[in-house]
Amino acid sequence: ARMQAESLAEFMLGDLTPNLEAIGRLDLLDQVAKEAVEYYEDLPIEEASPSAMMRRSQALRNVGRVLRSQGDLADARTAVDASLFFIRKVIEREPESAAYRAELADRLLGLGTLMVLTSDRDGAVLAFGEAADLFESLSAKSPEDRDLRRGLVTALGGLGWEHWSRSEYGQAESVLRRADSILLVLVEEQPDDTDS
Repeated sequence: ARMQAESLAEFMLGDLTPNLEAIGRLDLLDQVAKEAVEYYEDLPIEEASPSAMMRRSQALRNVGRVLRSQGDLADARTAVDASLFFIRKVIEREPESAAYRAELADRLLGLGTLMVLTSDRDGAVLAFGEAADLFESLSAKSPEDRDLRRGLVTALGGLGWEHWSRSEYGQAESVLRRADSILLVLVEEQPDDTDS
């Protein structure tokens, strides 16, 4: 029953989220998202394999996106924190996994975005900064990975604008120039890549 419930939640929150987001109808997943937070909170962590915790983290990331899009920032924060908890537990078990560390960086980008929306400027700087550090170290080991470099650009962009909003113009300019230089390389490598 647990596996069926998780499979259904993963489908609804994983496969449906991007499609509904594209047409502006994440509201259809609002109730599922709230119930998923409660469901995952009640599961014992000791029983979970790294892959199960990873799926939970991904589902909760999507829950956070759904709730954030609906303006339910308090519940979105609960989901994002739970998502971060699970991915950090996975990394404790498998600290050398670059894939799991990239997932952590992704969750930190989500946290940074949420911190911006809740006007927690210090929290946003910390989240974007940690995400940038992770993406940078991962990119150094896999320089051909465009997704990692795009993640780094996103994290640096968030960090730069947060510095700007705090009137830290020198830091903002430095960080944003760095993001711009990485983005230019991405565009030069593949000019038709619309993600860059």
